[in-house]
Amino acid sequence: MSGLPLLLAKSPKYPKVPPELTTEIGWLSLAIVLFVLYWVWTRAESVRRSVLALEDPRTYAVLRVGFALMTIQCFWNLRPYWRMLWSDEGIFSLEEARQRFARTALQGWTPDEGFFDYLAVLRFFWAKHSVFHFWDSPTFVEWYLYAFFAVLLLYAFGVFSRTTGVIAFLMMSGIYNRNSLYLEGTDTVYRVFWFLLIFCKTGHAWSFDNWWRCRRLRRRGLLAEDGSRGPPVDASGTALQPVYRLVPAWPRYLMMAQLIALYTTTGTVKTGSVWARGDALYYALNMDHFYRFEIWTQIISSMTATTVFRVMTWVTHWWEMCFVVVGLGLIFKFRLDHQDEPWYREQLANPWTRWSGRIALILAYVAVYLLVTKAIPYCIPESEGGREAVRAARVAAKVHNFRLVFGGFMPVVIAAYFAVGRWPLRIIKPGARLSVIPIPAWSINQRWLRDWFTGRRVWLTLGLFFHGTLILFMNIGMFPFIMLMTYAAWFTGDEYARVGQRLLAWLRRRPRLAGRPRLSSPALDAWFAPAQAPEDVPARGRSIPNLVVLALGLLAVGVLFMRVYDKVPDSAALRRAADLTLMGVAALWIGFVVARRRDSESGLVKGLGIALALLSMALLIARVYAAAEVFDKQDLVELWALVTLGTGLIFVVVRWRRRRRAPGELGGGPAPAYTAFGRTLALLMVLWHGGSVLMTLFPSYSVFSSWRGSARSFFSGWPQGTATSQSWKMFAPNPPRSNTFMKTVIVDDEGWRWDLQNNSFELRPNPWIWNDRMRKMQRRMVGKGKWYLKYWAAYQCREWYLRTGGKSRAVRVEIIKLNTKIPSPDQVTRQGWYDPRKLKVNTSVVQTHKCPNVGDIPMFMKERYGFPVTEEDREQAEKAAEREARGFKNRRRTWENRRNFFGKNSRARPKRSTTSTRSSEAAAEARERRAAARTRAGAAVAVDDES
Repeated sequence: MSGLPLLLAKSPKYPKVPPELTTEIGWLSLAIVLFVLYWVWTRAESVRRSVLALEDPRTYAVLRVGFALMTIQCFWNLRPYWRMLWSDEGIFSLEEARQRFARTALQGWTPDEGFFDYLAVLRFFWAKHSVFHFWDSPTFVEWYLYAFFAVLLLYAFGVFSRTTGVIAFLMMSGIYNRNSLYLEGTDTVYRVFWFLLIFCKTGHAWSFDNWWRCRRLRRRGLLAEDGSRGPPVDASGTALQPVYRLVPAWPRYLMMAQLIALYTTTGTVKTGSVWARGDALYYALNMDHFYRFEIWTQIISSMTATTVFRVMTWVTHWWEMCFVVVGLGLIFKFRLDHQDEPWYREQLANPWTRWSGRIALILAYVAVYLLVTKAIPYCIPESEGGREAVRAARVAAKVHNFRLVFGGFMPVVIAAYFAVGRWPLRIIKPGARLSVIPIPAWSINQRWLRDWFTGRRVWLTLGLFFHGTLILFMNIGMFPFIMLMTYAAWFTGDEYARVGQRLLAWLRRRPRLAGRPRLSSPALDAWFAPAQAPEDVPARGRSIPNLVVLALGLLAVGVLFMRVYDKVPDSAALRRAADLTLMGVAALWIGFVVARRRDSESGLVKGLGIALALLSMALLIARVYAAAEVFDKQDLVELWALVTLGTGLIFVVVRWRRRRRAPGELGGGPAPAYTAFGRTLALLMVLWHGGSVLMTLFPSYSVFSSWRGSARSFFSGWPQGTATSQSWKMFAPNPPRSNTFMKTVIVDDEGWRWDLQNNSFELRPNPWIWNDRMRKMQRRMVGKGKWYLKYWAAYQCREWYLRTGGKSRAVRVEIIKLNTKIPSPDQVTRQGWYDPRKLKVNTSVVQTHKCPNVGDIPMFMKERYGFPVTEEDREQAEKAAEREARGFKNRRRTWENRRNFFGKNSRARPKRSTTSTRSSEAAAEARERRAAARTRAGAAVAVDDES
């Protein structure tokens, strides 16, 4: 009966939101997006010199080596369960795995015909692809994993790093897609960061790829030997190549943004009373599944549960919730580092642009304040407060606290930040002494505030202590290690080089090591030599004008608005407008060509030509779409993407005359990456992926229901296709306050009951060093994943047959749940420590399953292990083959009527009508058909995601 309260528990009930409030919240959300984007646009050059800039490549080298080696350890830890998880002898047979996990991936495939076309192959890799959907014998699974490790080792050494990185990501995703029983937060971290890692140029430093490149350049005399920078040309005037070329920085910024989203989300969802009391760390450390040191953990907990542990819990919770502050610190640091450089001053030279951006930021702040204060009353469940008066008091308290912080404390802090920027406070003057001891100077200025309140030294150090505590005292596998590995993205390559230089200098000063040839070799100095200087990077094309960027940004917001609120333009009207405008543009274009010949240096004429080219391209694309008569919301997204990419392409193809860049013109600032087209692609990737993660993690309260679902669908399955779907609800809203175990009992054909003892209730090593995923799998099976128990029972039936050599058969399998309640912190503080093995155990039978085929095994397993095959076995195998063939019978017809990658039926567009009335009717009918298809497909996707 211990599980009855959980079964009877209801989902939180929230107050009904008035329709006018949801509309108001939607407009406030749109206003926030507009104001923030406009402020970013006023600092467009800063975006080009930060997110879209070049930087030292050694950060990516550290990430490459760390992620490759930790991925090997992650899957080696699962070595005892390779056969059980991924082979056809495991929990899921090949047919069951295809039905459960691969319906979408194998939508265009049958066993007889293979893949129908190249789009079917793309669908396979975009969905839950896995080689184990075709071959999954235990031997194949083992060789696949060993091949995976070999690819990871090649990637760690930087051998064809681009290729091996992509292959490793695809192989890892294929493993994850075959079975989801063992997945935990650790695996989500691997997937979301590995996807970003494949976009990094990881082979440009500390790799075989770069060593081979330098070797070839050295033979040709084209390598800068004197340091990485070297002279720009040799004696003959030939440009020399640096040892360490600069690489694009945007993947690293996405990694930092992902970490901010991870911590902030997991902090904000911890809203339970256990976290508020400060008891979460105590319960986490005292779970039998997690602690490393039995008895010692309970002894220490009895002394610190209500003191040190509570302080640590509160600090951890606030650190997670406020981790977004370190993102603001990145913006502050970039401004402080580059505010005196020419390009930075030039972007703010126009007072109108400078002040309008500041006003937009203030308005965004006010809009956030209004949105949160209006939404809070509808984000607190009715059941949480009990009586209405109690809930009203909680709502009033939360609104008051938010107003106090956001409306009072934060404005004071912001005002103080700008005040010390203008009038720094000198606390200790330079040259001061305490007796004969010199005292370092101390001034409170913007950099000091940034370093100590929003900088890495505080926030990453707290993370180091937090995850270090988890490593020392909790057995949770690779999670804390891989989380610390993501911190490597917060340091630049030149910082790693400086650390390496200091370490090398320290080793050379050691008496025992001094004078050793290998340690004094110049080759070691080359490892930490400076990277290519930004001023040595050749200019590649020109930037897209800021006004054009603003126009494209506003167009994107308009597309998003029409997508959310179902505002689709009439195709006939769009076609007529495009026809009329194209004629006018053609006339203007002829005038532009004539004017440009007369005055080729006129900035006004050049600007007019750019505008006309963009307008022509947009209208031509719109005309093509309008000709199809059916113009829906997803067409708007495609149209905007094509216009944006075409804009970047224009500034690559069209070469305008411009002066050469003077030496030192960059002012020491970061050099922009790529050409205009490349930066456009990179920015689209940053915005698209960032928006996808934001909408995936955005709170699902009903007050946001008017636009959240449509805004999430804007990204057309991007999280699922890129394996970056994520949820960070670890220990939320409260951590477990009891231990849950699972016992599996086999009843054989003679009536004997056998406890398999494959659970952590009987098996609890002390100390527990190596993590065992079976604990996680069993907690899931008797918790929210009870649907696994059917397959677990069938697997144990087959294993019993193999274990007994066919001499005994299992008749049924009983799944029993064991539960022990962890004493509260107050109890152990008063009564002293407890022995976890002496806690009262509550047992309950969760499910009982009869063994398929009375405990027999399939024919292919009998043939594999040399058991005799009967006619009954052959008949059952034939029936299974017929059943599988029926599942693929209509697969080709379904594929031909499929929905394409953009969510539209490829055959939904009718032929062109002669009147606008017929066009509108056809469009309405097509939209209705698509809506019905979306409903059916949505149900299928929901089932697939649930599995």
